[in-house]
Amino acid sequence: MSRVLLSVGVLLVVWNNYIMPIPETIQWIIFGATILIAGIPHGALDHIVAKQNSSLRDRPFSSTQFYLTYLSRMVLFGICWYFFPSFALLLFIVLSAFHFGETDLPLPVSIHKRSAIILQTNYGLLIVLVLLLTHSQEVLSILTIIEKENTVLLSLIFKPLYSTLIILITCSLLILNFVWLYRSHRLSLEKYMIIAFRSILILGIIVYLPLPLAFAFYFGCWHSLQSLENIRQHLSNSGSRHISFTHLLQKCIPFSLIAFMGIGVLTFLATYLKTESVFLFFFFVGIAILTAPHLEVMSDMYEHLRKKEYK
Repeated sequence: MSRVLLSVGVLLVVWNNYIMPIPETIQWIIFGATILIAGIPHGALDHIVAKQNSSLRDRPFSSTQFYLTYLSRMVLFGICWYFFPSFALLLFIVLSAFHFGETDLPLPVSIHKRSAIILQTNYGLLIVLVLLLTHSQEVLSILTIIEKENTVLLSLIFKPLYSTLIILITCSLLILNFVWLYRSHRLSLEKYMIIAFRSILILGIIVYLPLPLAFAFYFGCWHSLQSLENIRQHLSNSGSRHISFTHLLQKCIPFSLIAFMGIGVLTFLATYLKTESVFLFFFFVGIAILTAPHLEVMSDMYEHLRKKEYK
């Protein structure tokens, strides 16, 4: 799957930059399609994943308790966004970075958990920063709605000199993390080369695509489809059960429909106010509020998968 997704990303870059620029309307259609087909469904299975997590730990699972806990964390994060937007934005970036890194870099359980978290967060942070800082014009129009009191600071961060420096520092720290991991755990050099090549390709695709396509490629396709495949493997944990990708998508339908309705409301609001930034703002904050409870469920799942893979 990863080779297919990377090939699609490279094809989009070549087409948009060297054959024919993709019209902005088509970009947003592609963005919306990837979010509807994979982005939302991969988060609509959290209740099923959590139930499987409990089953593998031989613990009872209460749907009522799960939903109450899940919703309460969403509410708390929403309150945090309302009263402390700067802190909430920083927290969202860090949580997203760890979540992306945990999905892209499955590490052996022999690696100390703290070391794994640092490496995965560093990797994900590089992805997030490149996605944000290399599309300054589009991103600033969204962030300035959130951060009205810090627009000067945001504008400074997004200046080419400072944004390049931030990306270089993050990249350097990631390389040092990988060097330390290689020396301390003696993992396969071939594996490191594959990770390096794949990471460079992903970053290149993100940089050379407009924001809607860059977000559609990484979040809508790369991250979400790989997450769905990991979930499929997790739910097919026992040898007697095999869940197809089609069957998995069917399980996504109930909660995906709720999310679709929410997006419909946001679309209507953006159309009524005649501003794209308002839609992106609410969409951005909506994803952020879902991140904390979703990350916890998925992180527990990845722990099971790694124990199974490396035992």
